[in-house]
Amino acid sequence: MNKSPGSSDENWWEPYTTRGLYPGFADFLAIETRATAVDLFGAFIPGLLQTEQYAKELFKQFKAITPDAPSGIKLRLARQWHAFERPEPLRVHAVIDEVTLLRVMGNAQVQYEQLIHLRRLSDLPHITIQILPIGGGVVPPLLVAQLAIYIFHFSDTPYPTISVEAIWDTRHSTNTTEVGAYQKTFVELRVQALDTEKSALMIEDIARKILNHYPETNDRRTEDSGE
Repeated sequence: MNKSPGSSDENWWEPYTTRGLYPGFADFLAIETRATAVDLFGAFIPGLLQTEQYAKELFKQFKAITPDAPSGIKLRLARQWHAFERPEPLRVHAVIDEVTLLRVMGNAQVQYEQLIHLRRLSDLPHITIQILPIGGGVVPPLLVAQLAIYIFHFSDTPYPTISVEAIWDTRHSTNTTEVGAYQKTFVELRVQALDTEKSALMIEDIARKILNHYPETNDRRTEDSGE
């Protein structure tokens, strides 16, 4: 494996944290780096699956609490590299709300490119993406007030760790009762969500609708392709 954005050292994220991380996030990165698999659900496209432009637009929305956006974006890209370019890539099972796909982040071009990126990622063997449809699924109360929840699995222990991301901090727990509640909730989400094939078709359909609804996106796509 070649060196990448950041070293392969245990605390690879330290060069990106000149302005500090909000409470719990350094621990989160350590947990994610050690994990072999993660189940996740969140209010936005998961950070591991974001394009650079989508991440930039997202950081703009949170500029009041993340003033050092350039470092944050570099950290996010390095995080993706350390998750997916290791000898055994992190296995990701993401359930994403349909509303998240429809919510244009920044502008239509950014959202379109993010959806295409998401669709391509869904073909990878270590990434599973399911969409929770507006008309057929309800976000469980346990998840409503959270930015994201992660259930991390490890090769050296049968006991998962949960990480719950809020606006101001990220907390972690190995409490069996709490972990069990989140695991049960995630199973319910998976059942309500579309299967992977239908989810891929929905992502493609929404991307197509963005092209049709925002003609400038289609024009930009044509210019970029050189047609």
